[in-house]
Amino acid sequence: MKYFIPEWDDRVDSKYNFVTDTHSPEHEQDPIKHDVYIWDIFGPDKVPIDGVLVSRMTIMQNKRKYERILQNGINQILRLPRNFEIMGDCGAWGYIKEEEPPFETSEVLNYYVRCGFDYGVSVDHLIVPEFREQNRKRWQITLENAREMFELWSSKDEYINSLRIMGVAQGWDVDSYLRSARELLKIGYDYIGLGGLARSQTGTNQEFGRSKTIHNVVHGISSEIQKWMKENKKRVDLHLFGVARPELTSELAKYGVSSFDSASFLRKAWLSADKNYYSLDGEFYGAIRIPQTKASPLVKELPEVDKLTILESRALEMIRSYDRGKATLDDTLKAIVDYDKAIGEKRDFERHYRRTLLEMPWKRCPCPICKSVGVEVIIFRGNNRNRRRGFHNTLSFYSRLRQSVPRILICTNCTHEKDQSSGLMPAFQRYLPSPVFKTFWNNVHDLPVEIGVLSAKFGLIDWSRRVPYYDYEMQESDVPRFVEELKRKLGRYDKIFFIGIGVYRDIVQEVKDETGHNIEIFPKQELTERDTVNIIEYTKQTKFFREGIIQAIPEKCRPSKEEEKTHSEIA
Repeated sequence: MKYFIPEWDDRVDSKYNFVTDTHSPEHEQDPIKHDVYIWDIFGPDKVPIDGVLVSRMTIMQNKRKYERILQNGINQILRLPRNFEIMGDCGAWGYIKEEEPPFETSEVLNYYVRCGFDYGVSVDHLIVPEFREQNRKRWQITLENAREMFELWSSKDEYINSLRIMGVAQGWDVDSYLRSARELLKIGYDYIGLGGLARSQTGTNQEFGRSKTIHNVVHGISSEIQKWMKENKKRVDLHLFGVARPELTSELAKYGVSSFDSASFLRKAWLSADKNYYSLDGEFYGAIRIPQTKASPLVKELPEVDKLTILESRALEMIRSYDRGKATLDDTLKAIVDYDKAIGEKRDFERHYRRTLLEMPWKRCPCPICKSVGVEVIIFRGNNRNRRRGFHNTLSFYSRLRQSVPRILICTNCTHEKDQSSGLMPAFQRYLPSPVFKTFWNNVHDLPVEIGVLSAKFGLIDWSRRVPYYDYEMQESDVPRFVEELKRKLGRYDKIFFIGIGVYRDIVQEVKDETGHNIEIFPKQELTERDTVNIIEYTKQTKFFREGIIQAIPEKCRPSKEEEKTHSEIA
């Protein structure tokens, strides 16, 4: 299950001076070029995201940045590491009050292709209680836009080669979502996004109803997709827009959710009243509020600003001294509360401040942000502290996500036998004529993991990637390139399963030996009953392969015993 973080211009000045509260010359010259993102701070191997969601309505608010994206492409502006994917949508929350979306499907598709997005989302229109009388109209607009997007995308190899598209399902209850999902499946989508659930109630997994709760809708859609996949031996990925609730992640994985996006933990850093810092052990703390007298819109208009500046400086001096062990908790707390009262803060944060200062969570955090800026991360004060704290929160959320839902990749090698049809088709479909690949696919396509193929021509590719027919065998000269590619790409996974023979197996083994990546390779010699692996033996090995994968999936995320029994009967 991949986590995409929405892009809302979340950058910081890497050379910001926290003592003088001044920006660097580089920031003043060109913040878009010189400021850093979360992936710049953590580095490509440890950044706590799997991709970025860029909403068009959001980036259009920064005209200078938007023009650069149109001119140079999204990758050049975000500077995202190559292994991370970028999803584009229109940002329906930004035009929720309009009767119709402000974008035409054809223009949006060209925008996605022109800017270099990996995924393009159909133009949807939110269905929310405030506009209940428009429910059916918005539902129809969303569906027709998805239909038009698929038809246009399918009409040109340029589009198909450029990106994968996602059809959005909207609804006001489970039944309307189900009708939308069924239509999207008929149209041909293999990636469906569920929109309009960000503000919905969580609901319960004990008794499913028809109302618009996250549990009800996702469970209903998941059941529909699982049924469709079993009947058609195809795979459909599911994305959940705007929802990140830690208590839900295991359930979402079990429902087959492939990806989701949310910035809630990032934005808690400055939008929550008392839950601004999320520790790696899952505890929330209130940040220490010391707003800038000369910059905060709430403070700079108050009388006696000079007096407030003195109190402000005192509060900052005391918390930094406390961090160094040079001031007592009570004296520090008094200086902070005195400033709170002086600026007219009506909320009583003293209890939260005391707990934060007493436990000092930033001291025990090993993340690069807490290590580099120390106590400044816990001070609620301006973008450069608040967003850094948001980046830290994102790491904490992602770490807990991966504890409950590890990122698992399963893959096999491409085959000599292929569908020789002209044009482009999904990789899994291209290789299905091979009995070996078909056996692999039938045993894994329904599992809540990522599926890849090692292609002699294209490298490690996703099962959904559209590829042409090709007749190319792995050459000895290809091996070093393959090894380096896998070293780079596999490091993001908690567990990798590979099944295959020959040079591909040797390559994966070499990567495992050189990197120590958590890779399990099949066929296992101790499980093989024949000297050579023929289709009968391969079929048996593939069952062991599936069993191993299921054991690696946490119990809360696994298919039910009934589903496994059904799979065995079908297989």
